[in-house]
Amino acid sequence: MLRWLNGVILTIVSWITVLVIYVIAVFVVTIPWILSAVIAFSVTENTLIQWLIIAPAFIFWGVFFFWFVARFVYPCIFGVWGMAGLVFQKAAEVSFGRVFEFITGRAFLMRQDVRWYFSKVKS
Repeated sequence: MLRWLNGVILTIVSWITVLVIYVIAVFVVTIPWILSAVIAFSVTENTLIQWLIIAPAFIFWGVFFFWFVARFVYPCIFGVWGMAGLVFQKAAEVSFGRVFEFITGRAFLMRQDVRWYFSKVKS
């Protein structure tokens, strides 16, 4: 019972962490977009020049946002799914780990860390 409860708590905390990271990523992107638009509209009334100021910021921060989400947010989500699977299913270590290694080309689950965590939970 305690092991199951630890898994549920770990899953909830992990999901909250993922949401916080995602919200931070959204703010990191939208603030420069808003600032570039404010600067562009305050500097000139020429629409072409305004878009020449705004477009690079939109492109750069948009690419950065998708890179950030792909690099940090999705691995956290996959790790949470894997940890939840380990709590509710004994074979999840192999199934989740192998599937995500195949899809992404790398392991989001650190098997040794997961084994260490559950060895501590058992004792």
